[in-house]
Amino acid sequence: MGTGIVQLTRGRLRALGVALLVAVGVTTGLILANRGSTSERPPSALGAPPDIRPAPNAEIRFHPPAHAPAGGWTFKTYKNRAGEMCAAEVVPGGGEGATCFAPGTLFRKTPLLAFLGSRQTGDDINQWDNAWVWGFAEKPITHVQLVLTDCTVRDLPVDDGGVYADVEGSETLHAGAWPYKVVGLTAGGHMVATHEVRLGPPGTGQAPAVPARCA
Repeated sequence: MGTGIVQLTRGRLRALGVALLVAVGVTTGLILANRGSTSERPPSALGAPPDIRPAPNAEIRFHPPAHAPAGGWTFKTYKNRAGEMCAAEVVPGGGEGATCFAPGTLFRKTPLLAFLGSRQTGDDINQWDNAWVWGFAEKPITHVQLVLTDCTVRDLPVDDGGVYADVEGSETLHAGAWPYKVVGLTAGGHMVATHEVRLGPPGTGQAPAVPARCA
């Protein structure tokens, strides 16, 4: 497995296991908790990290991705001890990454919130072996289309918890089809919001060019 790197919207953390985490359309940082390791504290500009522990007797909801390779991928939501809504990605063999939102702030800037993550599990340090795109969508968005760089479109329903999710495996990524953008649509197909979720090769950070027909 390659060196684990966590990239935040503001600042950077390092930990073991998972590669890249990027929040699109939100300034809250992600906290990564891996088996047998503890992340460094975020830079002071982020303030104190959120308490990602579930509240006593909190309902923990699991949200399986609409498309994913085998292995037990899932995402979960719950309330923490401060009453904030927390969301976590459960990466098979790689721990969990979580972030929490104060009440009323989840859709403060956009009705479509997207997170992007990736990891290496093989020996090729120039390739990602998994990439996942997931997030939250506010009504009237009922489904989200994930467009890959080869123009493949994944249609991802928004569940009753407002969550959508997709995980891509090495077969797709090694063929050069990487996440490009998400599009939030109503039941009638009207576009409400869109965000780019560009992923660059390991170590470069530069996303590949996207054919004009995919835009």
